[in-house]
Order: sequence, then structure tokens, then C-alpha cells
Amino acid sequence: MLLDVVSEVYLWIGGAANENEKREATALAQMYVVACSATDGRDVDTPITVVAAGAEPPMFKCHFIGWDAAKAAPGGYCSPRRRMPFDS
Repeated sequence: MLLDVVSEVYLWIGGAANENEKREATALAQMYVVACSATDGRDVDTPITVVAAGAEPPMFKCHFIGWDAAKAAPGGYCSPRRRMPFDS
């Protein structure tokens, strides 16, 4: 997941991400910053901060109103994409 706060881009990496996904996500974040610099004037060297799931720093969490540490803990979050019994 990318979180763009203009002065910095956070790249959140889920705990189940494999090495290829981490590498590709980093490359995508770099391409994103370059593309944004062409349209919004930001520096192409805008920092990209990699954030590991479960180790989110306060400067990342402050961008989410009502951050719930219990839900961020391992096993505390249930994906809304989980198939429900009534889904076909």
C-alpha cells in the first residue's frame, strides 16, 4: 500500500509479502514518485519510507484517524475481502 503525504511516500509492506513482492513494490513506489514529480512539481528525490506490518511508526499512524493498535496486531484484522457465507 502507498500512502502519499506529498513530502514523503510511505510504502506499507504486509507481513505475508514475499521477496519479489517487496522488490516490485519498492520499484513501483519509485516510479510513482517520478510520475508525480512530472505533474505536481515535487522533488524526484521525495523520500520513500518502507513500513513493515506490525512495526508502523507514529509518523505513519498519525495519518489514520482512530488508528486501532489491537487491529494492527497480528491476528487482529479481518480482511473485508474474506468470503462471507452468503457470497455467491
